[in-house]
Amino acid sequence: MLARRDEYARHDGSVEAVHPLIAVLGQRWPTWIALAVSLDNWQDPSVPAPWTLLLLPAAYLLFGGIRSQLRDFRMLALQLAGLALYVMLAVIASNAGPTAAAWVVAAAWGSHALWDLAHFRADAVVPRWWSEWCGVVDAVIAVTIVLLLASSG
Repeated sequence: MLARRDEYARHDGSVEAVHPLIAVLGQRWPTWIALAVSLDNWQDPSVPAPWTLLLLPAAYLLFGGIRSQLRDFRMLALQLAGLALYVMLAVIASNAGPTAAAWVVAAAWGSHALWDLAHFRADAVVPRWWSEWCGVVDAVIAVTIVLLLASSG
C-alpha cells in the first residue's frame, strides 16, 4: 500500500526520548484529571451529604466483582468490612449536628484516600489508575471540608 512504508512506521518498537519531567507528568494522568474534576471544590467548598460515603466502598466492590478480585474470601471480607465502616460513619454523620457531621464526613473522605493509597500500592481490587484518581479526589474533598470548617469557626 505505502510505497515507502519504512519512512512512516517503526518496526523496532523504539520510542523517541522525551524529557524526564514530561514522562513523569504523563504517568500521573489520573492525578491531573482528578485535580481538574475537583477544581470547583477549591473555589466553592461544601460538605457532601453523608450518604455519599456509601459510594466509596461500593465502587471497590463493583470493580472487585468485575475484575474477579473478590474470589479470595479474605479480600472479600476486607472490602465488606470497609463497607460496614462507611455505613457506620454515614449513620453517625446523619445523626450528628452539622459541624460534627462535617468533621465525620471529612475524616471519612480522608481515610478513603488512605484506603486508595493502600490499594494503589498493593495493585489489588481496582485498577491502579482508579485508586490514584479516587485518592486525589478523596483527599481534595477532605482537605477542602477541613479548610471550610477552619474558616467558619
